[in-house]
Formats: sequence, structure tokens, C-alpha cells
Amino acid sequence: MRILYYSPHPHLNLMSPAGYGTHMREMISAFEREGHEVFPLILGGTTRREGADAPPAPSPYTRFKRFVPPYLWESMRDLRLRRFDRHAGELLAREIRRFRPDVVYERANYLQDAGVRIARKAGVFHVLEVNAPYVEEKQLLRSGSALLGRARRIEGRQLRGSDLLAVVSSVLRDFFVERHGIPPEKFIVTPNAIHPPHLAVDPAQVERLREKYGLAERKLVGFVGSIFRWHGVDLLIRAFDAIAPRYPEWSLLIVGDGEILGELTDLAATLAARDRIHFTGSVPHREVFAHIALMDITVAANSHWYGSPVKIFEYGAMGRAIIAPDNGPVRDVITPEEDALLVPPEVDAICAALERLIEDPELRRR
Repeated sequence: MRILYYSPHPHLNLMSPAGYGTHMREMISAFEREGHEVFPLILGGTTRREGADAPPAPSPYTRFKRFVPPYLWESMRDLRLRRFDRHAGELLAREIRRFRPDVVYERANYLQDAGVRIARKAGVFHVLEVNAPYVEEKQLLRSGSALLGRARRIEGRQLRGSDLLAVVSSVLRDFFVERHGIPPEKFIVTPNAIHPPHLAVDPAQVERLREKYGLAERKLVGFVGSIFRWHGVDLLIRAFDAIAPRYPEWSLLIVGDGEILGELTDLAATLAARDRIHFTGSVPHREVFAHIALMDITVAANSHWYGSPVKIFEYGAMGRAIIAPDNGPVRDVITPEEDALLVPPEVDAICAALERLIEDPELRRR
């Protein structure tokens, strides 16, 4: 089968080390391993950008942003995105004529519906991968926009116009069914996952990391991932600090970087257990599993109501004891008390789960 993999977002780069980049590369590789011919049309680019890991230098454009009300700024961004989508649609139409795919597999994006329209016009079967309720996510992460009502209508057209909808959780499927009246049978639920070959860990590297962080002879509670407010890492830090006096041989290791890392390091510095709370900052993805191998208990304190957190798959693949949020997407893939302890995103609940695992080594190994 010939698959045209299409990502219309102007900034999502195929070679990015971020989670979305890994996801796109792994999807394309999985199709190819199944014997399909894949052509990637990635509007954010397919080669690693120079200095991609460095923070961008301020531009006149971003400096101008300070003087524009957020609502107006986001409305202008959305208008630019709509214009870009027309350009993306023209490129897609050209590549459909050239490549002649059997399927267009699109990674959906907010306000961009050219993929559905062009595929239908060309008579090509269209699959839409939807990883979030994009309109709600826009409001949560940024602010309002004059185009939000239009964005909801576009979202409905995308979902109704596609031939098959792949969503990351049953909760997200149910949300779209209720909002847009889409038949449930049009959806497939495909939670996130990891690729087993990435699990190979060099024991010598693990020991080097243990020495690097000064963690010899320490038992570890850990978190791995991008650090955003909705991940609840602050809850984990507070919970660890609350139980730390009773378990002096345990430390906490926070692996990753993100928009609130500075707030978290400031928080940890005010706590009694501050000398036992360690932050690594950003680490290469190839070293993630070596860091997880250091840990005895792994924690995902919170996650979006709709998302499929990759970290619980990483933790589980490494055979670590897991504490995870008790929500629909997690319950899609985890059996409580068998695969993990599921708790509400509350400090007291995380404390109780940590104490239970610390005091029961057999439960940790199960």
C-alpha cells in the first residue's frame, strides 16, 4: 500500500527530539515495517534545524507581541494559520497527483482542514489521527481568539469528512461523539506506545549516571518526561517531601525539562527534603531508559483528561513500579492494582501510594 503521511502544522519538524517528532518518526517506521511505501509530507520540515535545542533569539516579531492584547495576537496567529493551510492544501494536492497514494494518513492540527478536503476531492481514503481536542487545548494553553467558533466548525468538518478517525483514548472518542455527533464506529482508539528495540540499556551507563548524580546506595522515586503544569510534578515533589523523614534512604529524581522547571526547582529549595530532590534537566531521548533503570518507583502524578501519557508505557516496559493518575485514558491501558497503583492527582493520595510501595518490596516487583 502507498501511504502519504501528512502533517500540515507549519512548525512540527519530523526530526525534532520532542515527543511529537518521535511519534511521527515511529508511525512512519511502523508503516514501513509492515511493507507499505510511505511518502512523508511534513510541512514543518524533515531535516533537523540548526540549533534546534537552543532557545530562539528574540525577533522583531516576538518583541512586537508585548504591545498587542493576547486576544488580538491569537486571532492574528489563527488568521495566518488559515492562510498557511491553503498553501499546505496546494502542496498536498500536488503530491497526491505525483505519488498516487492509496491512503492519506494525516496528523490533525487546529484550524487546518485542507487535508480532508483535498483527499476527498482526489478520491483517496483519508485517515485522521487526532491527539487532542484542539480547540479546548488552544484555550487552555494560550487564550481566546476571534476564530474559536470557526475552529469548532472546522473541527466538525474534519471529523465528518475523514473516512477513519484514530484517537488516543476512549475518553477523547466519546468527547467527539457527543460534540459533533460522529458515529462511534467511525473511530479506532490507538493509545500511545513505545518501540521495544529502544529499551536496550547498558548497565555500565546506568552506573555512570548513578555516580554522576551522587545516588550511590540510594533508593529512588522518579519522574521522566517534559515538564508542564498539567503533569503534576509539583504534587510529586510535595508528596515526597511529606514522607521523606520516615524513609531516609530514599531520594527523588526528576528527569526532563519544561516551562515550569524553574518553578519546581525553586519549590524544592524551600522544602526540608531539598538535598534529596534531584533535577537532571533535559536529557537525550536515547538516555531516557537508562535513567528509568535507576528508579525503584516511577510516578506520573497527573495528565490531561484526554491524553495517553507515553511515560507510563516507558515505566512499564522497564518493569518499574508505577503510580499513575486514575483517569479514563490511563484505565484504557492499565489494570489497577495489577499494572500500577492509580490515584487521584492529590498530594495525600500520592503520599499513600508511595508509602505502600516503599514498605512493600514484593508489591514493587510484582
